[in-house]
Amino acid sequence: MQIGTIIAIGSLAVAIAGFLVGRLSASKKDGRETGVILTKLDDLGANISRLEAQVDRISQRLDNQVEHLQADQNNLRERLASLEGRVNALDGGARPN
Repeated sequence: MQIGTIIAIGSLAVAIAGFLVGRLSASKKDGRETGVILTKLDDLGANISRLEAQVDRISQRLDNQVEHLQADQNNLRERLASLEGRVNALDGGARPN
């Protein structure tokens, strides 16, 4: 073989090796980026689940407060009706207009 042919084959081998190394490096980088994205998606999903749980607890607490306020309102209405009855009894049954 001539020296030129050996150099050409050597250059071709180096070019192929360089291409393959570059390809593997790019593949590793893509894999890392995919891993980072998947991790961030998992974290986001966990945060959404945590927020949903917080919203559920707040909603339950507000529902309990509404029920308590409605019970208080009903109690006040009953007391008002009782007071109105007593006032009417004291006035002799006459109600002012």
